Amino acid sequence: MATTRKPAPRTQDFDREFRAQLAQMTAGLAPTAFSTAWADWAMHLAQAPAKQSELRQLALERARDTWAFALRALAGPKVAAADGFEGSADRRFEAEAWSQFPFNVYARAYQN
Repeated sequence: MATTRKPAPRTQDFDREFRAQLAQMTAGLAPTAFSTAWADWAMHLAQAPAKQSELRQLALERARDTWAFALRALAGPKVAAADGFEGSADRRFEAEAWSQFPFNVYARAYQN
């Protein structure tokens, strides 16, 4: 009695299916374009210690501002997220509901 075996799928079929699924996840854009752009940015930043220091300082200032605002919002009456904010405030957070704790802190952190 002879048994028939199903042929093994060809590797090209698997590769084609894999690329099709990858294209669906990346909206048809090549994933290598994303990774090369990120690697290029990371290499440039790695070679710029002054820029790294500037970014670190900016992050610390923004974190300090967010924490100070959170303490002020927790301790007192309603405080709008834009109160004392240096820079242009985001219009999406102008509604009165964004002045209530903890939402005002979320809005402030987002804008920082």
